[in-house]
Amino acid sequence: MREERLSLAVGNVYKVKNTFDSIGAKELYEVFVAFQKTVAGERGEEIPALEKRFTLLLRKLLEEIGRLED
Repeated sequence: MREERLSLAVGNVYKVKNTFDSIGAKELYEVFVAFQKTVAGERGEEIPALEKRFTLLLRKLLEEIGRLED
């Protein structure tokens, strides 16, 4: 079961990473590259720091998009 969930997580990270790359969100793409390596290497202790960085970058991106809409 754990291996199935890990495989699903790796697949989802890969899809999201490619989406960020295709829209030009370089910093978010780089976080997902690191996250993909972390998940694949089963280095779970690194996930909280990556999650925090991703959240901050995504918030910044959404704020910038919001300013464009104004």
